Amino acid sequence: MCGGDSRFHLPLFSSMIRATALEGVLHVANVRNSDRICAVSLSFGPGHALFGSQAQRELGFNDLYASLPTNVQKWWIETYRPTISKWLEGVFDGKRSTSWFVSLVATDPPYQRRGLATTLIQTIWKLASNDDTILGLVAEPELTTVYKPMGFKIVGSIDLPGRKDILSAVCMTKERVACSV
Repeated sequence: MCGGDSRFHLPLFSSMIRATALEGVLHVANVRNSDRICAVSLSFGPGHALFGSQAQRELGFNDLYASLPTNVQKWWIETYRPTISKWLEGVFDGKRSTSWFVSLVATDPPYQRRGLATTLIQTIWKLASNDDTILGLVAEPELTTVYKPMGFKIVGSIDLPGRKDILSAVCMTKERVACSV
C-alpha cells in the first residue's frame, strides 16, 4: 500500500488511527499489570468506512498520499481503490454500507497467541450483532485458519496487482444465525 517503502508505514497507520478515532471504533488491549498497548483494532459501523470521508482523509492520509511517489499514487487511484471497492460491494451483496467492517487488527509479536486479537474481534462482533448486521474483514489467505474458528466464512478472494507482486486477499464475514423452533 506504500509502494514497498517502510518510511510510509508510520504515517499510514497514524492516519488510520486518527480516521478511526473520528468516525469509527478504536479498541486497544493490554495484558495484566501492564500499561503497554499490546493489540489494537480499527473498525467502522454502518455508514462509515476507513478514509470514507474528507474529514477522515484530512487527518493525515492526504499528506501521506501527497508524499507518495507518483506511480504509487496512480496505483491507489487507478487500481487499489476502484478494484477493492467494487470487489467488496460484490462480496457483501450490496450490504457493505450497512455492515460493520474491521479495517485492522494487530498484535505486538511478543503478545501474540494470548487471545488479545480474538477478544478484540469478539468485542466488535457484539457491536455488529447488536446492530443485527454483518461483520466483515479482509485478510491474507493464510489467516483464514484464525478467523474460521471464530465463525467467519470466506465470501470472496482477490488477487490485486501490486508494485512488485500480486497481493492476495480474502473477504470473510460473520452473520447472526437465525434459529427456528
